[in-house]
Amino acid sequence: MVEDLEVLQKTVCFLANALEAHTVAYIDCSERKGVLTCIASHSLSDQFRRNAVIPLDQCGIFAQVRQQGKLMEFGNLTGRGIYNLVPFYSPNQEDMIKAICITPIGVGEGFLYADTKQKWNFGRKEICLIQDAADLIRRLIGHLEKIFLHDDYVDMLTFFYETDRIIESPDLMDSTSLEQFLGKLLKFINADWALLINRNIITGETQIRSSFPNITLPKSKKKFSGGLVDSVFSRKRLTTVSRIRGKRGLDHFLLFPGEPLPREGSFLGLYGATSGDEWVLAFLSKDGKFWESDRVYGVDRVFRHFLVAADRVILHKECEHLLRHDCFTGLLHIRAFEEHVRSCFSYAMENNRNIALIIIQWEPYLEICSIALPSAVALINHRIVMALQKEILSEGVVIGQLGENRLGILLEQATQFDIKKCEYFLHKLSLGKEFGCQIEFYSGMSRYPQDVTNIPELWGQAYQSLQKRIKGKHSSMTIYDESAIDVLIRADRTLRV
Repeated sequence: MVEDLEVLQKTVCFLANALEAHTVAYIDCSERKGVLTCIASHSLSDQFRRNAVIPLDQCGIFAQVRQQGKLMEFGNLTGRGIYNLVPFYSPNQEDMIKAICITPIGVGEGFLYADTKQKWNFGRKEICLIQDAADLIRRLIGHLEKIFLHDDYVDMLTFFYETDRIIESPDLMDSTSLEQFLGKLLKFINADWALLINRNIITGETQIRSSFPNITLPKSKKKFSGGLVDSVFSRKRLTTVSRIRGKRGLDHFLLFPGEPLPREGSFLGLYGATSGDEWVLAFLSKDGKFWESDRVYGVDRVFRHFLVAADRVILHKECEHLLRHDCFTGLLHIRAFEEHVRSCFSYAMENNRNIALIIIQWEPYLEICSIALPSAVALINHRIVMALQKEILSEGVVIGQLGENRLGILLEQATQFDIKKCEYFLHKLSLGKEFGCQIEFYSGMSRYPQDVTNIPELWGQAYQSLQKRIKGKHSSMTIYDESAIDVLIRADRTLRV
């Protein structure tokens, strides 16, 4: 490709020497961007601006050639002000340009421009030479476009392969995988920052799932309003914003005012949705730019595939959670709790650690079931679990749903006093009054290695202890001595302080 550009430059130089021209240039015309740019030039003038970008509405005499669509020659130009005709010259007056010849290349693809100070017009043979050179450049440009397209498609195919490997990974929603995914997108779209944001459809809570490069932003917030990302959520479609460099007064921001991101450049936002969330993939470039349609299509296609895979991963995790947990209380099912106990018991044996299994049962279960709806019974279980998790047990303690009125708790250390304290606080919930009865709590415990030597004994000892406690028919209020209750109350007050 570099060699082809050199051939283009040499062609322009050869034409300039053959015509004894002052300036010869190939001017590219981009209808999509609406500008003229100089691709190759040979000029004896210091006033010719090779790097200028001229809007189509300010292209001077090129507008007439573009409209006519044929070669046009302009002679006797001395004193007319070449800058007004050819804006590629600087505003400083370029004297003694006598003739100009411009021929279109292809259909709206560009122009071959030539001017001279040697004569008042171009001869017939010189015009034929300009036309032949224009035809040669047209073929060369067509070859260059094929190379550009080939490179773009190879780049896009490589991009699809690399992102597909990440999307197909089971660890797709991990932070490392998400950052790697955003890095691939950022490189392909040629932006400076990329953010992946999701919003819960029901609660409206917005969360920044990942960013690349890593940006110090709040990971979650109830609502991001007024920014460009919020606009994409509202419009529910692809959104592009070109912000003109230097206009700092514009109130553009991505998420919230005061964020550590520039307020200049260009923004691209893509919208998508999964079963429970809305998603926005946002790109920010610190320089104003035109987002190429092929690149936007590639990123949008990959983003759609990502949402399908993310939905599958999230739903798979939810299914796995439901297979092991009770949907109302969030506790482990009896089989999942048994697997957990088995795993912890093996670990305790291998590492000489202690574990304690506690089983709690509340009564009268059958009597309440005869007068209450199943939802009311489930609510009682929920209140018991919340009390255990928030007020009685420490964090990290695993609780299992062993029956409709029976819970299992696995601890590292436990004593009979801990069981009494647990029963005491559960009794203070005063459950069952709305049904005209008082719910009593009974518990049994077994410990390794103090009481048992294997897993069947661990379960059997806990249930035997529970049965003895139930058959004893002692009230949970009379089993505690006054000193124990006093210690519990003082300890509870101290913790609250």
